[in-house]
Amino acid sequence: MQSSDQPLSTSRAPLRYLIFTWDGAGNQPPAIAIAQQLTKQGHSVSVAGYDSQRSRFQKRGIRFIQLEQTHATVVASRSTGLDRLIDTTWCCRAQLMDVPTLVEREKPDRIIVDCMMYGALAAVEKNPEMTKISYILVHTIPGGISAPGGQLESWAMQSVNEMRVAAALEPVKELWDTWKWAEGRPMDRALVTSVPELDPLTPRLNHFLYRWIGPQVENVPPSGWINPWAQDDQRSFILVSFSTEPFFDCVSRMQRTLTGLADQTKYRILVTALKSKLPFFYLWYQQWKIRNLRAKVVYSV
Repeated sequence: MQSSDQPLSTSRAPLRYLIFTWDGAGNQPPAIAIAQQLTKQGHSVSVAGYDSQRSRFQKRGIRFIQLEQTHATVVASRSTGLDRLIDTTWCCRAQLMDVPTLVEREKPDRIIVDCMMYGALAAVEKNPEMTKISYILVHTIPGGISAPGGQLESWAMQSVNEMRVAAALEPVKELWDTWKWAEGRPMDRALVTSVPELDPLTPRLNHFLYRWIGPQVENVPPSGWINPWAQDDQRSFILVSFSTEPFFDCVSRMQRTLTGLADQTKYRILVTALKSKLPFFYLWYQQWKIRNLRAKVVYSV
């Protein structure tokens, strides 16, 4: 798969970009891809995030800056599971201090903020000068990541509004509202690394806000993975991928996936998942294989 060939920046003069990101799963590859593409266009790119991300970005030649106040929050946190993710990442109040501190020090011409870093987004919203140069990175479809009334809202909305009130900002009714400051800026301030045809909520979106730049695929060295199937194998190829986040129970999704494939008998199936989740898939696969002996599954971790 190739990244979209449309330029991310139309500026001919080199610009300084500062990208704020976090140690998630699907959000990091498009952030890396964007950093690589901007660098290729002649711009200077720095990424600010969590210590656990440092090696991943530096190995790709991308300058990395640790969010110091946020890091202190991570170290001091005694929360676990989803509560820890909310407190130290999605709704981290330390980002309210880290963002303006770094912007003052680095003096970027452009800022890109991950759409799920609600503390960083609030920091930008509070500063009119930052809103002039800031963009939002929506690393999947808007209707998929933070749909109104969706699961993410049920998890994070209270913490988002508590943080916003503490920052002297108005509470929001939907998580989408945390992006509304960008609607008052020039168009295309929300960069979506997908295509609108995949989002069922596209009719609800403000099309002056969103710029669809998908797909964005990071440039990585060859993995060395060897195709186990014969070159003349004509069976349909299916790639099955489950969330790498530990907070989601993928067992039912795995069961539904295999149920959906049960009416067919000639597939090549590649499954990508964490090692901890593969045993669950393997259990369902063993039950399913009894009915579909000609299918073959290869696991990729």
